[in-house]
Amino acid sequence: MFGLAMASALAGQSIPKDSIVWYANDYFNKSFNESRRNSTLAQTYADSSRLLYEMAGEAFGVARYDFSMGVIERHRGNFPKAKSHLRTFLEAAMAERDTLMMAGAYFQLATILQNQGLLDEAIEHEYLSIRLYEAVGHHYATADSYTNLGIIYRKLKQFEESEKQYLRALEIDEGLNDLDGQAAANANLGNLYADQGRYEDAIVRYRQAMHFDSLNNSEWGLAYDHEDIGNMLNQQENYQKGLEEHLTALNIRRKLPHRREMAIGYQNAGNTYHKLNRLDLALMYLDSAETIGQEIETLEMLSEIAKTKSEIYAQANDFRQAYTQNKKYNKLRDSLLHQGITDKINTLNAQFETELKENQIALLHTENELKSIQLNAKKKQLIGSLIVLVIIILFASVVYWLYKKTVAQKTVISQNLEEKEILIREIHHRVKNNLQFISSLLNLQSEHVDDQLALSALQEGQDRVQSMALIHQNLYQEDNLTGVKIQDYFIKLIRNLFDSYNIRKDQIALELDVEDLNLDVDSVIPIGLIINELVSNCLKYAFPGKRSGQIRVQLHEIQNQLVLAVSDNGQGISPQHVEELGSSFGYRLIKVFQKQLDADLAVTNQDGMQVQMRIRKYRKNT
Repeated sequence: MFGLAMASALAGQSIPKDSIVWYANDYFNKSFNESRRNSTLAQTYADSSRLLYEMAGEAFGVARYDFSMGVIERHRGNFPKAKSHLRTFLEAAMAERDTLMMAGAYFQLATILQNQGLLDEAIEHEYLSIRLYEAVGHHYATADSYTNLGIIYRKLKQFEESEKQYLRALEIDEGLNDLDGQAAANANLGNLYADQGRYEDAIVRYRQAMHFDSLNNSEWGLAYDHEDIGNMLNQQENYQKGLEEHLTALNIRRKLPHRREMAIGYQNAGNTYHKLNRLDLALMYLDSAETIGQEIETLEMLSEIAKTKSEIYAQANDFRQAYTQNKKYNKLRDSLLHQGITDKINTLNAQFETELKENQIALLHTENELKSIQLNAKKKQLIGSLIVLVIIILFASVVYWLYKKTVAQKTVISQNLEEKEILIREIHHRVKNNLQFISSLLNLQSEHVDDQLALSALQEGQDRVQSMALIHQNLYQEDNLTGVKIQDYFIKLIRNLFDSYNIRKDQIALELDVEDLNLDVDSVIPIGLIINELVSNCLKYAFPGKRSGQIRVQLHEIQNQLVLAVSDNGQGISPQHVEELGSSFGYRLIKVFQKQLDADLAVTNQDGMQVQMRIRKYRKNT
């Protein structure tokens, strides 16, 4: 309340704008610092900072309120509200070109996504935050990002890489004398060692974490320390001692306004009571955890709770409830599975390590060049006259000035290119998400349609939308933002079509003969939609009655033309169906793209149906 009173008092006086902005910045920083310890006080500071920014006419300062509330709601465990605030702020930070605040928003979003179990999106946001923090030299935040990466690697059982990230964060925190950071890094190392069965090493790290949290008067951190020790004792099957630690952590968290941490406390206590075979108490604590988990939408936690409750009900011979909970668990688990996360992390990490080494090599090269220049200057001073020396100094000054100017220009250009790349990736990501949303709407609509003709049209529309969404997904996941690897794209596209029509691998075989080309996105979109139509027709009409067969898809570049061919060994196409095909929307779509691509189209009907298209108007990505 003091902050609001102070802001109101300033509003009634004639205060210089610089002073008002200073107070606003001070309250903004205090809000961030208190968000974890006392969210109510933090919100008071945030309200005060917004009022003062409004008084000073600072539009971007007012936008910072969304950042403050996003952080506060994250610590409260209200993830939907937190994400809404942070995404609103991120748009303002991008418009303002504020690199540091963009990095902060990506870091906060990455933490929320990780807590929700959405690891693929969390990884993307974490690496964006690291690159931006490194660009502005923010070491505290860089250390926090390394710690979060260590947590992700630990969840993926990549223990060696996890330890590497934690130790990197700890080294930075020790250099900065950051008590919070040292406590977090030591606690996470303890968790890692406990997972590996290195319990003596783990307890040393936990004691270090408790030491730093006690020095910092961090009840939030101490609760985590007791929880971590409780988890380790449970791993050693010392459940009674583990329960004592978990109940201590829960009692601390009941005094704090953090919903997610409180849910974790209830879940840990419930799990430990289950191990002690005290089933009624286990269900009571798990029900409390589930209530909060549903409120803050933590899919990973809800999945774990459903699995544990299923085991408890089965143990109590209540098989109906056990089945219900197991069904809920399977549904939640399916939503958390994301193929290729490990490969994606390794790729991004390799890129990051390569860039780090290149920067170090460039720095050493610059230092060597500087030493060489200094040695040459000394030799010239010994053998040169005063006139020559003056000329050298003047020349060196001009060269140095030009060098500094060039370096400054390169730095600005590099930063602008990096920010544009981030913006382009964000655009492709949003386009992909919007197309995915449209596909989901079509899928939902199809569930309420009984007419087979309408249902087929909805499914075809959904497949077309999905073919375009795959393009944008490839663009934001790859380094190249304008080109698509056509071989990978065809595999994913046709796999989706097989899944859409419920085709088993042993029913229809797919032979894919596609040259390894990288095409511009403007060429890939019509080609992708053509493939979608042709393969869909094969799946629908070539093999009636679930007959087995083969579909062959070919794409090669021959004499500056793309030769695209789709064929099957099915029943072929009847004259009646030829007339129907000519008037269908899909066939008209192919004709439009044929004209757009300046292509020749040939259809033959022998031993199945064969369609060949020779495309003259296309562009490869360089």
